[in-house]
Amino acid sequence: MLSIDQILSNPFYIIIGFIVVVAVIWLVSRAQQMPYVACDALLTKSELKFYNVLKMAMPKDTLICMKVRMGDIITCTDSEWKAGWGPRVSAKHIDFVLIDKDTTEVKLCIELDDSTHQTNPDRIARDKFVNKAFEVADVPLLRIPVQKFYDLEGLKREISLSV
Repeated sequence: MLSIDQILSNPFYIIIGFIVVVAVIWLVSRAQQMPYVACDALLTKSELKFYNVLKMAMPKDTLICMKVRMGDIITCTDSEWKAGWGPRVSAKHIDFVLIDKDTTEVKLCIELDDSTHQTNPDRIARDKFVNKAFEVADVPLLRIPVQKFYDLEGLKREISLSV
């Protein structure tokens, strides 16, 4: 067995020890680094296209919120939350939420539906859940299919009928 004096007097052991310490520090710091990077934009190209039309269709006393967590729109009691109902809404978001600019009262929620909403079984199941949850909570939800061109006047009519 080597004594501490023998280890400290041998440059080989000092170099090996240094390498081990540096490797441990590097591994620990790497494990603590967060893997996050910034997204390019909040909205997809399709959502941005719709958003630009939606801005023109808005009533004057209304603001648009984007990508709102469903759990901030509808909720349930603490016991129902703990029973699993809360996490089902907290993990989802709604594309656009129209709110009163003074009170922030939710006037209308809008989901922009691309083709996956008709073909993807998971998306279809999610949509059924969202539709039912909003119906039960008595929060208006409007589904708009993704389109190449949006009818501004038609969108204004749909919004005015829903708010």
